Amino acid sequence: MQEKQRMSMLVSLLEVEKAVREVLDLLAKAKMGEEEILQKIEERRIARKNKDFDRSDEIRNTLALAGISLMDIPGKNSVWRPCIPQSQSDSAKVDATQQSTPP
Repeated sequence: MQEKQRMSMLVSLLEVEKAVREVLDLLAKAKMGEEEILQKIEERRIARKNKDFDRSDEIRNTLALAGISLMDIPGKNSVWRPCIPQSQSDSAKVDATQQSTPP
């Protein structure tokens, strides 16, 4: 019984290690560290507070191009997660959609 628990824990730890490596690989590809990402999120928060939505969208798109996705949580700050980087054309499509869709 104890051997099964050890094996289960080992498999879990290996899965966690794999997930951490994937995040670190994506951050390396984004060429951004967590400090820089958090700084961009703060800049975006300030832009949104000042109702500078063009700047806010620009920051979101810049991060998306680098492989960083933002999730806005009502009543809280934005949370980031790694994602597949958007291409320039994907970013332009998002901009066009946001401009044609009323808030």
